[in-house]
Formats: sequence, C-alpha cells, structure tokens
Amino acid sequence: MIEQWLRESVEWRNWDLNVVTISFIATVFFTILSGWSLVKQKNTIQQMESGKAVSVPLFSYLCSLFFTFLYYGIVTNSIAPVINGLLGILYLQVLFGLWRHKGFSKNERRLVKILPLIPLGMIILPWKDTLMTAAFAGGLLAVAHQLYELWQARDPGAVDINYVSVFFVSTLFWTIYAYAAGNVPLQIINPPTLVVLTAIILLWFRYRRLRPTPQRAP
Repeated sequence: MIEQWLRESVEWRNWDLNVVTISFIATVFFTILSGWSLVKQKNTIQQMESGKAVSVPLFSYLCSLFFTFLYYGIVTNSIAPVINGLLGILYLQVLFGLWRHKGFSKNERRLVKILPLIPLGMIILPWKDTLMTAAFAGGLLAVAHQLYELWQARDPGAVDINYVSVFFVSTLFWTIYAYAAGNVPLQIINPPTLVVLTAIILLWFRYRRLRPTPQRAP
C-alpha cells in the first residue's frame, strides 16, 4: 500500500530537473534544518527551565498546522508535505516544554484545545487546497504573536535565535520560490511574515545586548 502510494505520488511521477523536484529537495533540506532548530529551541527551554518570551500561540498553531500539512500530503499524493508535516511532532515536544516550564494561561489552554479543529477540518471538509492556504495565512498571526510576546517581555528569554533564524531563511527561500513559480498565495503571505521575523530577530539582539551582565562572585 505504501509502495503504491509512493509510486503514485506527485514527486515520483514528475521526477526530473523541474520545479516539482527542486521544491521537493528544498523541502527535505529545510525540514532537516527546521528539525534541528526545533530541537535547539526545546533544549533551550529545558536548560533554562523557562518559557519566558516564547509564544504559546505560535507553537500551538504551528503544531496543528504541520499535522494538517501532513494529512494534506497524504490525500494529495505528495511526499514533500508528508515529510515537512512530521515537524509537528517536534512542535508538540516544544509545546510540552512550554506547558511544563511556563504554564498556559486560561486563553492559551482554550487555544490549545481549539486548534486541533484545523487538521480535523482538513480531514472532514472537501476544500483541501483552500483550507491549506487559509491555514498558512493564519500562521502570520501566530508569528506576529511571537513578536508581541518578545516586545512585552523586553528580554530574549528562552527564545532560541537558531529557531527564528532558520524560520527566516526558509521563509525567504519559499518567498523567492513563490515568485519564480507564480505561487500567488505564498506571494501574499510570505513577505509580511518575513517582515515580522526580521523584527523578532532585531528585537532579540537588542534585548540581549541590554540584558545586565551577571556579576562574578568575589
């Protein structure tokens, strides 16, 4: 069954030097890179025993988004979304770390309970492409909340710059790809996402510079 699915996949049927193959290779590369950055973020939260300045809405939304993407890949016979969607497992681990070391507010607990409706909607409803585009668009609000969380804390907290930097680089690549391939939804969604990610990186370095240097014991 799995072998048949692979042979019927978009990537298998179109394997050649073309846009489909290039995007597949890029997806695998950035999935590995993103996986590494998520492990770094998870470890930072564990080592600091804190989730200060880390956005619960961001990681809870992206967790649901990537699981949605995984299912989308299965039903559309595309390997790339399935591979990329596996990042949802790592997002879930980061989310568990936030629950353990930061805790969730009342609204955040509600959000965590509601967001699984996104992959559920993908399973039940027939408009797969429209739902996937809408889900990616919602990611912009989630990223914007990370900017707000960082600004509110006035401190880099447990935000791992490796995670944010990889997020920025991968979004930049897919923005360039969107214009080259004529992908209109990504042309609309990605540029403002890049602006927000740039602001997060700048604030992170600014607050780190302003953080008081620990005094050595005499």
